[in-house]
Amino acid sequence: MVMKEENKKYPGELVEGSRYLIKSLHSREKTLETRGEFKGYVFIGRDQGLRVELDDSHEEGGTIRFIPCHMIIHIDVINEVERKEDKVKKSGTYFG
Repeated sequence: MVMKEENKKYPGELVEGSRYLIKSLHSREKTLETRGEFKGYVFIGRDQGLRVELDDSHEEGGTIRFIPCHMIIHIDVINEVERKEDKVKKSGTYFG
């Protein structure tokens, strides 16, 4: 994965809403390029995959593509948004 030097707060993590260029295996002789917004992870049977909304550079722009993780060759970061921190709701009740 190619990352800008100044954005290393979450190294190695894909951030939902960020735009990536993903090169994956299409067949033994071909690769497939997917450019779009990362929408999260999916399960394809027992395997994990990426859910990507294709951008307008694709003829099928706006559709969702699932890419099995074991098929990925490399991922380039086009535009990475800042990760939203999960806010933990603190309860005011104490039982002890």
